[in-house]
Amino acid sequence: MFQLPILNYTKEDSRLSVKLELAAEKAGTPVRRTDAMIAATTITNEADFFTLDSKHFGPMKAFGLKLFR
Repeated sequence: MFQLPILNYTKEDSRLSVKLELAAEKAGTPVRRTDAMIAATTITNEADFFTLDSKHFGPMKAFGLKLFR
């Protein structure tokens, strides 16, 4: 049986999350804090992110988030 790994939310994720949230707000495309946290965890773990919610996560592509649909 295949199991997905569980990723911990680290200080590095927290720092990047704040940067993502502030940069998106400054760019005029504010994002939810939880979305920034998810994006930061994905980026720091160099993972691919699969979502159908490009409205919320699309603005974070500019910061290195790789979205796949």
